[in-house]
Amino acid sequence: ECINILKDKDYDFIFMDVSMPEMDGFTTTKIIRSSDEVKNKDIPILAMTAYAFSEDREECLKSGMNGYISKPIHIDEIKKQLSTCLNLKKGVNYLQSEEKKSYEGCEQKLREFMNSDEEMHSLLSMYLNDAKIILKDIEDALISGDNLEKLSSLAHKIKGSSYNTGVDKVGEVAKNLEKSAKDGNITDVKLYIQKLKDELKSFEEWLIERLA
Repeated sequence: ECINILKDKDYDFIFMDVSMPEMDGFTTTKIIRSSDEVKNKDIPILAMTAYAFSEDREECLKSGMNGYISKPIHIDEIKKQLSTCLNLKKGVNYLQSEEKKSYEGCEQKLREFMNSDEEMHSLLSMYLNDAKIILKDIEDALISGDNLEKLSSLAHKIKGSSYNTGVDKVGEVAKNLEKSAKDGNITDVKLYIQKLKDELKSFEEWLIERLA
């Protein structure tokens, strides 16, 4: 049905459910990419998946998808992925300014007691380095099968340092990770670890741009 519709209409992007009953999202995407009948076989396609393992992400990209959004869905992640899609289609990053604003709050908060931008950016760099180290400890704890109490404690550290420096988006993900670990929900733990990695990467890219 999706393929037939695309023969007559073009859209800005597609949210593709990976687990569909008759034809899965990977197969559907491959058909769209190879078809000469659809109006736009290069249409941006985002996978909607409940999985966040590296092999699943690789399968999404291998089938021709432009990105993926793992469940549970969060509006900030949708905005981020749509920004990339619109950039691919139009050559303009329509949501870039809104994405940047989400981190500018930390500068506003730190300026209240920092003497200079240089001092403030130095603190943010230290925060990022510490957070990346703790994230590695979290991933190691998951792989080694350490108890979730330790993982929850590590997530709590990132949550606290993130909120203290005004990096609230990272803090919110760490908060959800901490709760999932306390609840013993290993599925959500894995999802939020991936989201934490993605959010820290976005913050790092923003910080590099600010330091340039």
